[in-house]
Amino acid sequence: MSARDSRVKVINLGLGRTGTFSFLEAMNILGLGPCYHMAAVLEGGVKHIDCWENVHRGINVEENLLELFNFQPFQSGCDYPLCLYPEALLRTFPEAKYVLSTRPVAQWKRSVMTTILPVSTTLMYLPSFVWPFGWRLYNWVQEILWGPKAQFEGNFRENAERKYEEHLALVKRTIPEEKLLVIEVGEGWDRLCAFLEVPVPNQPYPRSNDSASFMDNLWNHFPAFSVYLIRGVAYVQSIFGKSDVRVKSD
Repeated sequence: MSARDSRVKVINLGLGRTGTFSFLEAMNILGLGPCYHMAAVLEGGVKHIDCWENVHRGINVEENLLELFNFQPFQSGCDYPLCLYPEALLRTFPEAKYVLSTRPVAQWKRSVMTTILPVSTTLMYLPSFVWPFGWRLYNWVQEILWGPKAQFEGNFRENAERKYEEHLALVKRTIPEEKLLVIEVGEGWDRLCAFLEVPVPNQPYPRSNDSASFMDNLWNHFPAFSVYLIRGVAYVQSIFGKSDVRVKSD
């Protein structure tokens, strides 16, 4: 697969927690899957992190993006970390169409603070000491999202609104207007299908992975992450001797 004859049809550059998991499911319904998502990193392991670290550090960026989309025959993509690199993605996949999913910034901030922020900082920290992949995963996420030189400049609570608006402006400035569709979470099929030139499915647009179901989805859909957390709880038990800690395993 080359940058000029890519199978990649559409990439959603909306930040995580703007309906990206629903978008992934929508792409599968439309026959545009598989869709690259943070889930692919959790399931794919170190080889994905190796490529993303290179992308983030500006090392052979297009080659690494092509390799990531070749791990499976991905036709689409969304969510972190992919959404952080609109300029590199446009260079690598110039024939793709681009979507920017949005939601009211206060809702987005609240969703991040109750889902991916605590999971990828506090909850991931202890397991990172007992699982080599966990250590790589934890440090990489801090490098791209939460650290002082990362997307949110070391303070999500203080910088969230500004960085959200800056991201929207970057995407709109980078992607040619005729190749970009801006959508709102909950909008449904019509404008998306018209933009992608595909029929509207005879089923509702997916609505999944809201804040209430976020942890259940981690357990049920991403076994590698479940193992990661189980090892962390076991580590805590070994230190503090809390034998009454229970871990959901079904």
